[in-house]
This record gives sequence, C-alpha cells and structure tokens, in this order.
Amino acid sequence: MRQTLTIARLTFLLAVRTGMLWGTLVLASGVAAFIFFVSTGDGVLVNELQLRVQYSYAISYSLLTLMIIATACFTVRSQLDGRQLHLLSSRPISRSRIWLGQWLGLLGSAAVIEVALILTLLGCAWAYGQSYTDDQVSEAQSFYGVIKHESHPVEVALKELTNARIDNLVVAGKLDRGKVDLATWKRNYDKIQRADQLLAPGAEKSWQFDLGSKPTRGDAVDLKFRFYANDSRSLIKGAWQLSAPGHPESYRLEFAVPPHQYITEQIPLSAIPASGQFELTLRSQAESDIIIRRETGVRIYHAAGTLWHNVTKAFISQMIHLGVTAAVGLMAGIAFTFPVASFLAIVLYFLSISSGMFTDVLRDLTWGHDISLLERLGVVVIGGGLWLARGLQPPGVTGDASSAVSIPLGRLSSDWLPGILVYGVVIGIVGMWLLSRKELDKLTSGAA
Repeated sequence: MRQTLTIARLTFLLAVRTGMLWGTLVLASGVAAFIFFVSTGDGVLVNELQLRVQYSYAISYSLLTLMIIATACFTVRSQLDGRQLHLLSSRPISRSRIWLGQWLGLLGSAAVIEVALILTLLGCAWAYGQSYTDDQVSEAQSFYGVIKHESHPVEVALKELTNARIDNLVVAGKLDRGKVDLATWKRNYDKIQRADQLLAPGAEKSWQFDLGSKPTRGDAVDLKFRFYANDSRSLIKGAWQLSAPGHPESYRLEFAVPPHQYITEQIPLSAIPASGQFELTLRSQAESDIIIRRETGVRIYHAAGTLWHNVTKAFISQMIHLGVTAAVGLMAGIAFTFPVASFLAIVLYFLSISSGMFTDVLRDLTWGHDISLLERLGVVVIGGGLWLARGLQPPGVTGDASSAVSIPLGRLSSDWLPGILVYGVVIGIVGMWLLSRKELDKLTSGAA
C-alpha cells in the first residue's frame, strides 16, 4: 500500500510541477465564471441564480470530464514514451500497484479541481447577488439555505395503462390480439395520455402521495403545480382538497392562478398525516378544459437539509464519475498512442452521454404490445449494452443542485451507480492487464 501511495503522490506532484493541474483548474473555473455571468434570465435573483448555476455547472463539469480523460491519457502515455514507467517497473513493485497509484494521483488532482469549480460557482453567486436589494438577497438565501425533497405522485405508468386498455378491448371482443401492431398501440396510448392530462370544467382529479413519513422540518410543505389552457390571459380557478384515512377533509386551498406558470402554495405541516400518505384532489372551476402534464404537473416539496448537504452529495457522486473517467483515460493511454487514445476516450464519453437517444430508440422498439421472440432478444441485447454504456454518463445532479432540490441518493443508487461501478471495475481490470502485458523490462534492457 505504501508503494501505491508513493506513486500517487508523485503523480499528483508531477501534475502540479508541470502546470497541468493549475491549467485545468483555471480553465474549468474560468469557463464556469464566464458562462455564469454571460447567461441571462428574467431579472429575478432566485430565478437568475437557478439558470446561471445550472448552465455554468453543467457545461464546466462536462469540460472538466473531458480534460481529466485527456490528462490521464497524456500522463501515462508521456511516461511510457519517456521510459519513466520502464524504470519504475524494473523495481520490485507489481504493475497493478503502478496503475492504481497513477489512478489515485489523477483522482487527487480531479478532487482539487472539483472543489475549485464548486467554490467558483458559490463565489459567482455571491458576487452576482451584491447588485440586488437586501430583500431579494434574503429571499435567495432562504431559497438556497434549505434544500427541499421533491415528491412525485404515485401513478401507474402510461405504458401499463395502455396495455391494460388493450387487454380489456381484447377480452370485450372489440379488438383482435393478432392485429395489435405498433400503430394500434400508439393510438391507444394517445387516448390514455389525453384522458390522463385533460380536466374538463367542473371535473376533479386526484393524486396519491407517499412522503414515507411526516416531515419533521419546517412548518409547511410546498405544493408546486402548473396548468395549461388555450386562453393564456384568463385566470384558472379551482380548489385543492387534501384528505387522508381518518381525515377526509383535513385541508382545503382555493386558488386563481395564470396558466403556463409554475405556482407554489404552502400546505400547513399539521395537515399532513403521520404516515406521510395522503390524497390531493383538484376540483376545477375553470370555464374551459385545462391540461395537467405528468412531467410538470403536481409536486410536493418539504425541507430535507441544508445547502452543504447537497454540495456534499454532488461532490461525492461527481468524484465517482471522475474516477471512472480517469480509469478510461489510463486504459486508453496504455493501449494506444496519445492521439488514438484521446480520440477513443472522447468517443466513448460522447457515446455515453448520448445514451439517452438510444434509450428512446429502445423504448420505440418495445412500444408494440406483442413483439416477436427475435425482437425481444434484440431488446435484451440492446438494453444490456446501454446499461454498460452509461458507465461514463455523468450523474444527474446539476439540475437539482441549482434548483435547491435535494439530490435523490435513492435514484442515483438504482439508476446510475450500478452501471458506473461495473464500468469502472471492468475498465480498471482491463487497464491493469494491459499494463502487465507491456514488455517494459525488455525495452529498458534494450535501451541500456
């Protein structure tokens, strides 16, 4: 272990002395600051900060990821070409420890740059807020000072509702199972979606929420919603009714709000049952149909921590990602020349961040209610490939961090962490194996 840490320290010091660490740090922080101050919003401090932080954080972190890959490639490739690794491998130290030490040193450099990037964003937010009034600054401090957990309603997926509708039509004899093709499935899906999001005048719709338990922080929870209507100038009137088992009418809130805008209303914490489970019913008093989309419709927020809780989550998740990107750069640098290695690593990165497009293709392939065995096999193969391709996909934390929403560790642990851990372990094993296959000792003897 001491040998590994010594190599890690030397790798880190080499990055400092050659200026590679400082150059990457200044570039990432400079890009973050530049994008922060050139972005523009609606002039409201809270909204401005959300927009500016999200844009600058996402773009600068993507740049940092690419730079870590290139740095890892250059570090190991330059040491191979300069024969430093040849000399090191002649010592009584295993190749796997050499690889691990290089990786730890690069990870240490990435940690320093990541800290500098986060501090830059916090500093830019503080400096930008100085041009606003004390009341607006106080509002922004209250908004970001308490991180809120976002709860979605418990709903059955539209795809499952569509399949259930088709099953009912088949049982009723109104549809032939053998004639259920992609067009038929999509037609029924559109009907389900239209009925799900359309609310007629005087009608009502309910959503089930499960917060796990009654929140213990704050005096209220926030109800955030947005409605769509054909007439964008008329207010939408209605009432929210919160009910729970044993408390059929525990809280009622009437509203008159403009369409197409996010609205936040507070519900007293005393109205939330101890179980955290309740039903929220909307009774429309609008004069025309309104649309409530699932993606932007109804959400519940409650206090779940402080700004530093979110910063810590973002730092840890992004360090895991940067560790994998450094491993990819090392593996590519060992296997190929620097130009080829850089090209390969960057291609792998862009394939990973564009995996969402391939996920949409996979979803389209499974939209048919009945697909053949061969098609099912193809879906399984593509799905497995996409699961591994997400290994370089960055964690989705920038949007939550910029909006003062608690980063969901449960979602990251199930949707993102398994893929990137498998990817990182496989890349690490391949990198160590490739280094062990290099004939470094023979090349050293020949050079002597």
